[in-house]
Amino acid sequence: MPLPILLRKLMRHLSAPELRVLVYLHLRVSKHGICYPTQEKWRSSWVLAHKESGAILEEARGEKADLHEIVDGKKFYLVHDPRIGLQHLIDTGVMRAEELEELNQLCSDLSQTPFEAQQQLPSAHSPPTNH
Repeated sequence: MPLPILLRKLMRHLSAPELRVLVYLHLRVSKHGICYPTQEKWRSSWVLAHKESGAILEEARGEKADLHEIVDGKKFYLVHDPRIGLQHLIDTGVMRAEELEELNQLCSDLSQTPFEAQQQLPSAHSPPTNH
């Protein structure tokens, strides 16, 4: 499955280990949005970042906290559309107004629904809020 184009706009808000984990999961996800790599696959696929960056799997920058479930000894990860993480960045005021404008231009180019902010976002001239 190809990486979603909107992932480009999420990348700048992720650390390098978080990005490696997220890309790995997106590349291994099924058509149902589920990925279940074994520990051996994690190790053999250079994603040891899982240990140093487990937060992205649990919080996924605003995605649901129940991203994984263990069934029959396998850990299953539900890989959400990047729109969920992007909307979280908008809702928490982490995304700046200029970024939202760029994001919505990309959505327009892709004929996708634009994002909306429920509050005024910080601009490049004001510090972002951290909630």
